[in-house]
Amino acid sequence: MDIPVDFRIKFRYNSKNPQGVLGSKTVGEMGICTAHGITHVLRQNITRSRKESGHDPAEWIDIDTPYTTESILKALDVKYEEFVFSP
Repeated sequence: MDIPVDFRIKFRYNSKNPQGVLGSKTVGEMGICTAHGITHVLRQNITRSRKESGHDPAEWIDIDTPYTTESILKALDVKYEEFVFSP
């Protein structure tokens, strides 16, 4: 592995970064990288739900972007008969 066993870091207290946006010392890459995974997870869950509803799991699903509640429900294609309460 390329991570050292003893990995110590120190945060610089009250330091300034004149080159950063508004003096910031970090970037938003992690938020962008993790947000991309949400679309894959939603697609996977929609595929599983459609499989339970009797749809072909190998069939490609067109999901409108941005992923709103309406676009997800449209992609799920849930039938009215599935909304049955059974105690």
